[in-house]
Amino acid sequence: MAARTAEIARFGQLLLRDERGILPDGWAAQATARQVENAYAGETPDWQQGYGFQLWRCRHNAYRGDGAFGQFCIVMPEQDTVLALNAGTADMQAVLDLVWEHLLGDDLEATALDGLALEAVGQDHEEPERHGTYVVDRPRVSRAEDWRPSHERPPTIRAITFAHGRVTIEDETGTHEHDCRSGEWRAGSTGGWSGPGEYTFKVAYTDGPFVRTYRCRFNGASVRIDASDNVSFGPTGYAPVLATRAG
Repeated sequence: MAARTAEIARFGQLLLRDERGILPDGWAAQATARQVENAYAGETPDWQQGYGFQLWRCRHNAYRGDGAFGQFCIVMPEQDTVLALNAGTADMQAVLDLVWEHLLGDDLEATALDGLALEAVGQDHEEPERHGTYVVDRPRVSRAEDWRPSHERPPTIRAITFAHGRVTIEDETGTHEHDCRSGEWRAGSTGGWSGPGEYTFKVAYTDGPFVRTYRCRFNGASVRIDASDNVSFGPTGYAPVLATRAG
């Protein structure tokens, strides 16, 4: 199901309080009740509270619908509250721990934000001599069999241009300019010189949970680009892309 955050919240509101009588009488109560026992589910307490009709029971007498990598529709009847969340993390229990801690005052040991925060790329130097356009001799062409189980697309870079605070990628889908300010996110991008001869930038995609990191290592007139995603049902890395400076 593809839905925006506000639409997910409205779905939760329908489950919480069906004021228009859209659902059959008693269906929401039955769907969100414990229908299947799942107390064997390991060290993730919010996956051990029971399972309804494609809805999970949670601690604090709450229930939820969830999707891969931290998409949540959490309904808290006792608080008369619905919480819709989007994320890009493999540690979904950590997200719920933070919800209970900060919204309901759960006194469990605080959950660290490491790995949940969307960190910007910083830099401590500049290498303007690396600026310019680099061209891929034999660019990858995406094929249906190359797509990952979670639907991320392998990079198909044809050319990449580095400038001060900006990276432009040309691939099979078109030309994409990324505002790469060190230490901050701008329009879904961040970047900076992460080491001698190494430039790193990240792109956060607004239509899903994926953040792609590009690590670019320069060697003379060439650059090697290693791309990886933050989450995936399969491997997160891709085969390196090699490009040579134009002209």
